[in-house]
Order: sequence, then structure tokens, then C-alpha cells
Amino acid sequence: MLAALGYAVGPMLLKRRLAELDPRPLMAGALAVAALALTPATLIAPPAETPSLEAIASLVVLGVFCTAAALVLFGALIAEVGPSRASVITYVAPVVAVTLGVAVLGERPGAGAIAGLLLIIAGSWLSTDGRMPPGAAAEGSRARSRRARRPELTMRPWPFR
Repeated sequence: MLAALGYAVGPMLLKRRLAELDPRPLMAGALAVAALALTPATLIAPPAETPSLEAIASLVVLGVFCTAAALVLFGALIAEVGPSRASVITYVAPVVAVTLGVAVLGERPGAGAIAGLLLIIAGSWLSTDGRMPPGAAAEGSRARSRRARRPELTMRPWPFR
């Protein structure tokens, strides 16, 4: 329930209270708080054996690319299109998962999975109405104006931070 509350409230807070800030340090702070919150569980119930190097590498990749990079991009998306439209991106995660399963693992989705994917895509399209929301052009120009006044807010590719 707390995760659902976080998904609902977080984007609105980012847009309304923290719009002037660069999303990278904000998301780094959020991840640091999450890591600190999970530390007691690790200390109370440590793993029975040391994870393999492959498992540790997998955790690093998941943490850096699937969590940290995704959160930074999500913060940038919220700044660009607003919290309600940005939240729709979370609905397409199953579409990406099934697509990767087919492409990488050679999985074959059944009729139920395909029907579910079509419903997800249709629902996402309907929830965004397939076009920019009213006032989005003005909002986008305000964001561009903020970035022009404060170039440090502009997202730069990774090696050029």
C-alpha cells in the first residue's frame, strides 16, 4: 500500500514542489533513503551464504540501469509532460517485459498475455487521449525557459555531466 501511495504522490510532489531542481540528485537521494531503509532487514536476516559474483553483478546492473537510470528519466518525464501523463509509463512495463522475453529469451506469449498487452496499450492510449494535454505546449515552453535561465537543469548525456 505504501508503494502505491508513493507512486501516486511522488510525481505530484516532484512537479509541484521540486520542479526547479535537477532530478538526478533528487533521485539519488531517494535511492539512498531506500537503501538505508532496507539496511536493517539485511542486518536482521543476512543471506545464508555469500551471493555469487554473477548475482552481485546482476544486482548492480539492476540497481544502476533498471532503477537509478529509470528514476532519473522518470523525473525528467514528469518535468516535461506532468505527473499524470508521466505515470502512464508505469503501465507499459508488462509490455516491455513480454517484448524482452520474446526477443531475448525466445518466450512465446499465450493468447491471454497478448490480450492483456492489447488492453494495456489501449488503456494507456485512452488515458493520454493520444495527444498532448491542454496547456502542455505552454508548460513545455515554461520548462524550456527555466532550462535556458538555469542550464544546470538541462539533462546531459552520461559522460558529459
